[in-house]
Amino acid sequence: VWAAKAWREGDPGGTRAGRRPRAGSVPTGFLDVDVTSAPLALECLYTPWAPGTDSDGAPTPQDCPRVFSAGLDLTEMCGRNPAHYAEYWKAVQELWLRTYLSSLVLVAAINGACPAGGCIIALACDCRVLADNPKYHIGLNETLLGITAPFWFKDAYVNTIGHRASEQALQLGYLFPPSEALQVGLVDQVVPEDQVLSTALSEMARWLAVPDHARQLTKNMMRKATADRLLRQRDADIQNFVSFICRDSIQKSLQVYLEKLRQRKG
Repeated sequence: VWAAKAWREGDPGGTRAGRRPRAGSVPTGFLDVDVTSAPLALECLYTPWAPGTDSDGAPTPQDCPRVFSAGLDLTEMCGRNPAHYAEYWKAVQELWLRTYLSSLVLVAAINGACPAGGCIIALACDCRVLADNPKYHIGLNETLLGITAPFWFKDAYVNTIGHRASEQALQLGYLFPPSEALQVGLVDQVVPEDQVLSTALSEMARWLAVPDHARQLTKNMMRKATADRLLRQRDADIQNFVSFICRDSIQKSLQVYLEKLRQRKG
């Protein structure tokens, strides 16, 4: 599940006074704050705070054990028409851009597997905390599905773990176990599973202790060039995606993979 929390700046929850953020300082949902126009169902990626739940302000994982996010919905990329693919990919772009450029502090509390699209959303956050469980892997494994990661996935990877590590991992579709993810810098902390959320809250407080205007300007300075590259090529990226995903070989590859998933669930 997506278990990040973003508190409004200005210290509404008293973090700068040394207190833990309280539930009342948490926006009612990520969609309400910064990705309102992204036409995607984010429920599988984000656990919104709601009145009456976890009054101390801790994120509440959804009922999806061992999975942070399984990534993009492959059924949206298989057996549909080109217009559907174009609209879907535009929505994926919008989700990433709004998350990546958000002025809020975003902390990913990764309490399960985090492949592909799940990884790219985690990479858009300011900080990533991963549970120390050998079954929880993170990375971009698109090549194993017979598809390629778009250039902006690659850019986010290179920005985080460097060119050579990205080149190897992308070609192999490699998913990093926790210790390796920490070693290459894909995540910032690896902690026992029962400490993921508390560690994420501590990280949130640390980031919010920095004067907001300076932090926001610095974040934008560091991320603008990467985001602008996608913005300049957004239409071309959609066209490339549609052209690629409509290939018979790619559709067959996705159908085979989806059938394997159905058999595994059955």
